[in-house]
Amino acid sequence: MTNSPFSSARRPRDSKRREPQGSRLYRWRWQGKAASGRRLRGRMVAATRADVEKVLLAQGIVVLRIHRGGRSGATKGRIRSRDVMLFSRQLATLLKAGIPIIQAFEVVAESLNKPAMRALVQDLMSEIASGANLSEALARYPRQFDSLYVSMIAAGEQSGALDAMLDRLALHQEKREALKSRVRKAMWYPASVLGVGFAVTAILLIKVVPQFEGLFAGFGAELPPLTQLTLSLSGIVQRYWLHALGGLAATTWLGRLWLRRSPHARRLAQRLALRLPILGKVLDQSAVARFTRTLATAFAAGVPMIEALDTAKG
Repeated sequence: MTNSPFSSARRPRDSKRREPQGSRLYRWRWQGKAASGRRLRGRMVAATRADVEKVLLAQGIVVLRIHRGGRSGATKGRIRSRDVMLFSRQLATLLKAGIPIIQAFEVVAESLNKPAMRALVQDLMSEIASGANLSEALARYPRQFDSLYVSMIAAGEQSGALDAMLDRLALHQEKREALKSRVRKAMWYPASVLGVGFAVTAILLIKVVPQFEGLFAGFGAELPPLTQLTLSLSGIVQRYWLHALGGLAATTWLGRLWLRRSPHARRLAQRLALRLPILGKVLDQSAVARFTRTLATAFAAGVPMIEALDTAKG
Protein backbone atom coordinates (compact mmCIF):
# COMPACT_ATOMS: atom_id res chain seq x y z
CA MET A 1 0.00 0.00 0.00
CA THR A 2 1.30 3.48 -0.86
CA ASN A 3 0.42 6.32 1.44
CA SER A 4 2.23 9.64 0.97
CA PRO A 5 2.55 11.86 4.03
CA PHE A 6 1.36 14.86 2.06
CA SER A 7 -2.16 13.46 1.84
CA SER A 8 -3.15 14.19 5.42
CA ALA A 9 -0.84 16.78 6.92
CA ARG A 10 1.15 19.83 5.96
CA ARG A 11 4.85 19.83 6.51
CA PRO A 12 5.66 21.46 9.85
CA ARG A 13 7.79 24.54 9.73
CA ASP A 14 11.01 24.84 11.71
CA SER A 15 12.98 28.02 11.10
CA LYS A 16 16.08 26.63 12.77
CA ARG A 17 16.44 23.36 10.92
CA ARG A 18 14.71 24.21 7.63
CA GLU A 19 17.00 24.02 4.62
CA PRO A 20 17.71 27.25 2.71
CA GLN A 21 15.61 28.02 -0.34
CA GLY A 22 18.33 27.05 -2.76
CA SER A 23 19.03 23.64 -1.13
CA ARG A 24 18.95 20.46 -3.15
CA LEU A 25 15.86 18.29 -3.03
CA TYR A 26 16.02 14.49 -3.12
CA ARG A 27 13.53 11.72 -3.62
CA TRP A 28 13.10 9.55 -0.51
CA ARG A 29 11.44 6.15 -0.08
CA TRP A 30 10.19 5.39 3.40
CA GLN A 31 8.60 2.53 5.34
CA GLY A 32 6.80 2.94 8.62
CA LYS A 33 4.09 1.71 10.94
CA ALA A 34 0.86 3.52 11.76
CA ALA A 35 -0.62 3.73 15.26
CA SER A 36 -2.97 0.87 14.36
CA GLY A 37 0.02 -1.34 13.59
CA ARG A 38 -0.50 -1.28 9.82
CA ARG A 39 2.66 -1.09 7.78
CA LEU A 40 2.88 1.86 5.37
CA ARG A 41 5.28 2.88 2.66
CA GLY A 42 5.55 5.84 0.33
CA ARG A 43 7.72 8.42 -1.42
CA MET A 44 8.53 11.99 -0.58
CA VAL A 45 10.54 14.89 -1.98
CA ALA A 46 12.61 16.65 0.71
CA ALA A 47 16.04 18.14 1.34
CA THR A 48 17.19 16.02 4.30
CA ARG A 49 16.36 12.80 6.11
CA ALA A 50 15.34 14.87 9.14
CA ASP A 51 12.62 16.62 7.09
CA VAL A 52 11.18 13.25 6.11
CA GLU A 53 11.18 12.04 9.72
CA LYS A 54 9.44 15.24 10.90
CA VAL A 55 6.59 14.85 8.46
CA LEU A 56 6.09 11.18 9.28
CA LEU A 57 6.27 11.66 13.05
CA ALA A 58 3.77 14.55 12.80
CA GLN A 59 1.29 12.06 11.35
CA GLY A 60 1.93 9.47 14.03
CA ILE A 61 3.92 7.16 11.77
CA VAL A 62 6.80 5.26 13.36
CA VAL A 63 9.73 5.34 10.94
CA LEU A 64 11.22 1.95 10.12
CA ARG A 65 13.38 2.66 7.11
CA ILE A 66 14.26 5.65 4.90
CA HIS A 67 16.20 5.35 1.66
CA ARG A 68 17.43 8.31 -0.37
CA GLY A 69 17.21 8.18 -4.15
CA GLY A 70 18.59 10.59 -6.72
CA ARG A 71 18.19 14.34 -6.84
CA SER A 72 14.66 15.46 -7.52
CA GLY A 73 14.36 17.04 -10.96
CA ALA A 74 17.69 15.52 -12.01
CA THR A 75 16.06 12.62 -13.83
CA LYS A 76 17.01 12.44 -17.48
CA GLY A 77 14.34 13.38 -19.94
CA ARG A 78 12.95 16.49 -21.52
CA ILE A 79 9.66 18.00 -20.42
CA ARG A 80 7.68 19.10 -23.46
CA SER A 81 4.73 21.43 -23.76
CA ARG A 82 2.42 18.45 -24.29
CA ASP A 83 3.45 17.06 -20.89
CA VAL A 84 2.53 20.36 -19.22
CA MET A 85 -0.79 20.35 -21.10
CA LEU A 86 -1.66 16.88 -19.78
CA PHE A 87 -0.63 17.91 -16.26
CA SER A 88 -2.89 20.98 -16.41
CA ARG A 89 -5.87 18.97 -17.64
CA GLN A 90 -5.45 16.28 -14.98
CA LEU A 91 -5.00 18.80 -12.16
CA ALA A 92 -8.00 20.85 -13.32
CA THR A 93 -10.21 17.75 -13.44
CA LEU A 94 -9.20 16.66 -9.94
CA LEU A 95 -9.68 20.12 -8.40
CA LYS A 96 -13.11 20.49 -10.04
CA ALA A 97 -14.03 17.16 -8.45
CA GLY A 98 -13.32 18.66 -5.01
CA ILE A 99 -10.07 16.82 -4.28
CA PRO A 100 -7.62 18.83 -2.09
CA ILE A 101 -4.65 20.20 -3.99
CA ILE A 102 -1.99 18.10 -2.22
CA GLN A 103 -3.90 14.90 -2.85
CA ALA A 104 -4.52 16.01 -6.44
CA PHE A 105 -0.78 16.46 -6.97
CA GLU A 106 -0.14 13.04 -5.48
CA VAL A 107 -2.66 11.41 -7.85
CA VAL A 108 -1.18 13.21 -10.85
CA ALA A 109 2.38 12.20 -9.87
CA GLU A 110 1.35 8.56 -9.57
CA SER A 111 -0.31 8.60 -13.02
CA LEU A 112 2.65 10.07 -14.92
CA ASN A 113 4.95 7.76 -16.86
CA LYS A 114 7.75 10.21 -17.72
CA PRO A 115 10.30 10.31 -14.84
CA ALA A 116 11.27 13.95 -15.40
CA MET A 117 7.66 15.13 -15.26
CA ARG A 118 6.93 12.99 -12.21
CA ALA A 119 9.93 14.50 -10.43
CA LEU A 120 8.75 18.02 -11.31
CA VAL A 121 5.26 17.35 -9.93
CA GLN A 122 6.75 15.93 -6.73
CA ASP A 123 8.91 19.03 -6.35
CA LEU A 124 5.85 21.26 -6.75
CA MET A 125 3.94 19.12 -4.23
CA SER A 126 6.78 19.44 -1.72
CA GLU A 127 6.92 23.22 -2.04
CA ILE A 128 3.15 23.60 -1.72
CA ALA A 129 3.13 21.33 1.33
CA SER A 130 5.81 23.51 2.92
CA GLY A 131 3.58 26.59 2.66
CA ALA A 132 4.13 28.09 -0.81
CA ASN A 133 1.30 29.12 -3.10
CA LEU A 134 0.86 27.24 -6.37
CA SER A 135 1.80 30.33 -8.40
CA GLU A 136 4.97 30.80 -6.32
CA ALA A 137 5.95 27.17 -6.81
CA LEU A 138 5.33 27.33 -10.57
CA ALA A 139 7.33 30.56 -10.90
CA ARG A 140 10.46 28.66 -9.83
CA TYR A 141 10.29 26.62 -13.04
CA PRO A 142 10.13 29.24 -15.84
CA ARG A 143 11.25 26.74 -18.47
CA GLN A 144 8.15 24.62 -18.00
CA PHE A 145 5.62 27.28 -16.91
CA ASP A 146 5.74 30.61 -18.73
CA SER A 147 4.61 33.99 -17.40
CA LEU A 148 1.08 33.51 -18.81
CA TYR A 149 0.67 30.28 -16.87
CA VAL A 150 1.92 31.79 -13.61
CA SER A 151 -0.15 34.98 -14.00
CA MET A 152 -3.37 33.07 -14.63
CA ILE A 153 -2.75 30.72 -11.69
CA ALA A 154 -2.11 33.75 -9.44
CA ALA A 155 -5.35 35.35 -10.67
CA GLY A 156 -7.21 32.11 -9.97
CA GLU A 157 -5.83 31.92 -6.43
CA GLN A 158 -6.83 35.51 -5.70
CA SER A 159 -10.36 35.05 -7.04
CA GLY A 160 -10.86 31.63 -5.44
CA ALA A 161 -11.51 30.00 -8.82
CA LEU A 162 -8.32 28.03 -9.26
CA ASP A 163 -10.08 25.01 -10.77
CA ALA A 164 -11.83 27.15 -13.40
CA MET A 165 -8.57 28.94 -14.23
CA LEU A 166 -6.72 25.64 -14.61
CA ASP A 167 -9.50 24.39 -16.88
CA ARG A 168 -9.15 27.51 -19.02
CA LEU A 169 -5.37 27.09 -19.13
CA ALA A 170 -5.70 23.45 -20.16
CA LEU A 171 -8.13 24.42 -22.94
CA HIS A 172 -5.73 27.12 -24.14
CA GLN A 173 -2.83 24.68 -24.20
CA GLU A 174 -4.88 22.05 -26.03
CA LYS A 175 -5.79 24.56 -28.74
CA ARG A 176 -2.16 25.65 -28.98
CA GLU A 177 -0.97 22.06 -29.38
CA ALA A 178 -3.64 21.45 -32.03
CA LEU A 179 -2.42 24.51 -33.93
CA LYS A 180 1.18 23.29 -33.71
CA SER A 181 0.10 19.91 -35.06
CA ARG A 182 -1.66 21.51 -38.04
CA VAL A 183 1.39 23.65 -38.83
CA ARG A 184 3.69 20.60 -38.67
CA LYS A 185 1.38 18.68 -40.99
CA ALA A 186 1.34 21.61 -43.42
CA MET A 187 5.15 21.75 -43.44
CA TRP A 188 5.63 17.98 -43.61
CA TYR A 189 4.60 17.60 -47.25
CA PRO A 190 7.01 20.16 -48.82
CA ALA A 191 9.81 19.00 -46.51
CA SER A 192 9.29 15.37 -47.53
CA VAL A 193 9.20 16.32 -51.22
CA LEU A 194 12.51 18.18 -50.89
CA GLY A 195 14.06 15.28 -48.98
CA VAL A 196 12.97 12.71 -51.55
CA GLY A 197 14.22 14.96 -54.35
CA PHE A 198 17.68 15.24 -52.82
CA ALA A 199 17.82 11.50 -52.16
CA VAL A 200 16.82 10.61 -55.75
CA THR A 201 19.33 13.09 -57.16
CA ALA A 202 22.12 11.63 -55.03
CA ILE A 203 21.27 8.07 -56.11
CA LEU A 204 21.25 9.09 -59.77
CA LEU A 205 24.62 10.83 -59.52
CA ILE A 206 26.29 8.02 -57.54
CA LYS A 207 24.76 4.89 -59.09
CA VAL A 208 23.06 5.65 -62.42
CA VAL A 209 25.17 8.30 -64.16
CA PRO A 210 28.46 6.32 -63.84
CA GLN A 211 26.81 3.48 -65.84
CA PHE A 212 26.50 5.81 -68.84
CA GLU A 213 29.98 7.33 -68.52
CA GLY A 214 31.67 4.37 -70.24
CA LEU A 215 28.99 4.34 -72.93
CA PHE A 216 29.52 8.04 -73.69
CA ALA A 217 33.30 7.56 -73.76
CA GLY A 218 32.92 4.89 -76.50
CA PHE A 219 31.18 7.34 -78.83
CA GLY A 220 34.39 9.24 -79.47
CA ALA A 221 32.42 12.45 -79.93
CA GLU A 222 32.33 15.64 -77.95
CA LEU A 223 29.52 15.60 -75.41
CA PRO A 224 27.12 18.51 -74.89
CA PRO A 225 28.08 20.93 -72.11
CA LEU A 226 25.12 19.88 -69.95
CA THR A 227 26.09 16.21 -70.17
CA GLN A 228 29.71 17.03 -69.33
CA LEU A 229 28.54 19.04 -66.35
CA THR A 230 26.42 16.10 -65.15
CA LEU A 231 29.35 13.69 -65.47
CA SER A 232 31.68 16.08 -63.64
CA LEU A 233 29.14 16.58 -60.86
CA SER A 234 28.72 12.80 -60.59
CA GLY A 235 32.49 12.36 -60.23
CA ILE A 236 32.65 14.99 -57.49
CA VAL A 237 29.76 13.41 -55.60
CA GLN A 238 31.32 9.92 -55.85
CA ARG A 239 34.62 11.16 -54.43
CA TYR A 240 33.37 13.48 -51.70
CA TRP A 241 29.88 12.25 -50.70
CA LEU A 242 31.13 11.10 -47.30
CA HIS A 243 32.80 14.46 -46.68
CA ALA A 244 29.62 16.21 -47.79
CA LEU A 245 27.53 14.25 -45.29
CA GLY A 246 29.97 15.04 -42.50
CA GLY A 247 30.01 18.71 -43.46
CA LEU A 248 26.21 18.82 -43.58
CA ALA A 249 25.93 17.23 -40.14
CA ALA A 250 28.54 19.61 -38.69
CA THR A 251 26.88 22.63 -40.30
CA THR A 252 23.48 21.59 -38.94
CA TRP A 253 24.87 21.11 -35.42
CA LEU A 254 26.76 24.43 -35.46
CA GLY A 255 23.72 26.20 -36.89
CA ARG A 256 21.46 24.91 -34.12
CA LEU A 257 24.04 25.88 -31.51
CA TRP A 258 24.31 29.37 -33.00
CA LEU A 259 20.55 29.80 -33.11
CA ARG A 260 20.26 28.67 -29.49
CA ARG A 261 22.86 31.13 -28.19
CA SER A 262 22.38 34.16 -30.45
CA PRO A 263 19.13 36.19 -30.41
CA HIS A 264 20.30 37.99 -33.56
CA ALA A 265 20.69 34.66 -35.37
CA ARG A 266 17.19 33.59 -34.31
CA ARG A 267 15.68 36.82 -35.60
CA LEU A 268 17.53 36.43 -38.88
CA ALA A 269 16.40 32.82 -39.28
CA GLN A 270 12.80 33.72 -38.48
CA ARG A 271 12.82 36.54 -41.04
CA LEU A 272 14.13 34.17 -43.68
CA ALA A 273 11.52 31.57 -42.73
CA LEU A 274 8.71 34.10 -43.11
CA ARG A 275 9.90 34.91 -46.65
CA LEU A 276 9.77 31.31 -47.83
CA PRO A 277 7.12 30.59 -50.46
CA ILE A 278 3.98 28.91 -49.06
CA LEU A 279 5.67 27.98 -45.76
CA GLY A 280 6.23 31.62 -44.83
CA LYS A 281 2.50 32.35 -45.06
CA VAL A 282 1.67 29.32 -42.90
CA LEU A 283 4.19 30.37 -40.23
CA ASP A 284 2.95 33.97 -40.29
CA GLN A 285 -0.70 32.99 -39.85
CA SER A 286 0.13 30.52 -37.06
CA ALA A 287 2.09 33.21 -35.19
CA VAL A 288 -0.83 35.63 -35.42
CA ALA A 289 -3.25 32.94 -34.25
CA ARG A 290 -1.08 32.05 -31.24
CA PHE A 291 -0.64 35.72 -30.30
CA THR A 292 -4.35 36.56 -30.44
CA ARG A 293 -5.38 33.39 -28.58
CA THR A 294 -2.81 34.01 -25.83
CA LEU A 295 -3.88 37.65 -25.50
CA ALA A 296 -7.57 36.71 -25.35
CA THR A 297 -6.95 34.02 -22.74
CA ALA A 298 -4.89 36.30 -20.50
CA PHE A 299 -7.30 39.24 -20.78
CA ALA A 300 -10.34 37.04 -20.11
CA ALA A 301 -8.62 35.73 -16.98
CA GLY A 302 -8.44 39.24 -15.54
CA VAL A 303 -4.82 40.03 -16.40
CA PRO A 304 -4.43 43.79 -17.16
CA MET A 305 -4.04 44.61 -20.85
CA ILE A 306 -0.45 45.87 -20.58
CA GLU A 307 0.65 42.72 -18.75
CA ALA A 308 -1.38 40.56 -21.14
CA LEU A 309 0.35 42.16 -24.14
CA ASP A 310 3.75 41.65 -22.52
CA THR A 311 2.88 38.00 -21.84
CA ALA A 312 1.56 37.38 -25.37
CA LYS A 313 4.68 38.99 -26.81
CA GLY A 314 6.67 35.95 -25.73
